[in-house]
Amino acid sequence: LMDIYSGWVMEQGVSADRIVQVDLELKENEDALDTFNLARMDADDIMQPGRIEAQVALMDARPDIAVCTTWAQAFGQVERTIGNYVEGDVEDISTLFLMGNILIHPTSMIRRSFLTRHRLRYKAYPYAEDFKLWTDIARMGGRFHVIPRPLLRYRVTPGQATNAHREEQNATRLLIQQEIIEEKLRHVPVPLKQTVGKLYRQLLLAHEAGLVAADTVIGVMYQVFKNLESHIQ
Repeated sequence: LMDIYSGWVMEQGVSADRIVQVDLELKENEDALDTFNLARMDADDIMQPGRIEAQVALMDARPDIAVCTTWAQAFGQVERTIGNYVEGDVEDISTLFLMGNILIHPTSMIRRSFLTRHRLRYKAYPYAEDFKLWTDIARMGGRFHVIPRPLLRYRVTPGQATNAHREEQNATRLLIQQEIIEEKLRHVPVPLKQTVGKLYRQLLLAHEAGLVAADTVIGVMYQVFKNLESHIQ
């Protein structure tokens, strides 16, 4: 990387589950801020040749993109391509987030000026800090692009945080998805706002009574918002 791009600084986290960050040093010239990006990967993953070049080229050509990710090739406990649920520009990503964290965080490149402008940072959402950051970026109008190539080899092991803390991660994911729903409810067209709000309240009551699972509530609201998009169009 140092041979390809000047001015890059690599900062390695203290464990495989913390950030290994490739960060362009900020200069005093604020006019150049949009040229600086943050690239992310885990310490035990393997970056494929051309990943950084492809993402930098995309971010340079598309100043409207706040986050660029790629697909990844899982290896170790699992052998398959992951993240290939979406590709290209991802429209209405907040609705898609009701399906889960559809992005592969260690493949991400984030436009630093967008984070700075909107004062965004990782928040204390246990084992889902990346998912929370994505939803915050989307809420502030950030656009996402997924390069449909597995440009990272993603190591899967029984002991990694995703597996070792699955229950806590799922609880945090549900909390984030509830926040997404509540935010989207505020933007439902007036003629349907009362109906959609009532449906959500009834689903919550059914969940509290043990009649439906939390994921069922999320799934129904995902379908509602997808149908609303078609209705508005």
